[in-house]
Amino acid sequence: MELSRLRISEKKQAVLHTMNVHCVEDLLTYYPFRYETLTVVPREQWQKDMKIVIEATIVTKARVIRF
Repeated sequence: MELSRLRISEKKQAVLHTMNVHCVEDLLTYYPFRYETLTVVPREQWQKDMKIVIEATIVTKARVIRF
């Protein structure tokens, strides 16, 4: 399917063409060239300004409390 069938401006279409995206299938299979890999690091090795990821499980029902 052509990009012109999508409701995006000509300016955005021009940007997509510079990224070698010429049809919807190209857009769906376009992946950024930079991405972050996440690795497990023990808490003892955390350092200042280090990005961390926290995984959690919600064990109780969510409540709304208004004051």
